[in-house]
Amino acid sequence: QSRKLQGFLLSHLYTYDSISHLGGMSAYQTVQEIKGIDVNIAAPFRCILILRRKTSKTAKNGNPFLSIELGDSGGSFNANCFGDSDVFKALNPVAEGSIIRLSGKTEYYQERFSPRLQAAEVIDAAEAEAAHLGLQGRGRWGCRAVSFLTRLRPKPHT
Repeated sequence: QSRKLQGFLLSHLYTYDSISHLGGMSAYQTVQEIKGIDVNIAAPFRCILILRRKTSKTAKNGNPFLSIELGDSGGSFNANCFGDSDVFKALNPVAEGSIIRLSGKTEYYQERFSPRLQAAEVIDAAEAEAAHLGLQGRGRWGCRAVSFLTRLRPKPHT
């Protein structure tokens, strides 16, 4: 029951700073929250996003890299994943539209948001829902969750 309550508090009432004392919990942030972090610090972040676009490219030195766009309903950002990184290895075989659990640090290059991606993994919808609730497994609480996936879908243009 306490995990359910912690997940509810995490996802509906409090910011990461106000619940970080709960110990061992890491909040998943939205794109808007990540981009709202002070530009003068390289802050760690964790999020669950949709891989909206992925393009394989080759750098001038001949090394492969991915140019990707990740996002949720509140926004998106672009990033590069270089061939020698774990993130490249994780995302290279992944299809656009996949749900990705991502961690990294906020950084800016030429005054543009340019995060340093540190880890990425593909997860399924049930796992994304459970993670949003602060649960480690797929239990009955994940089935009762207010749909986290609606937050991932882009808002329609009007």
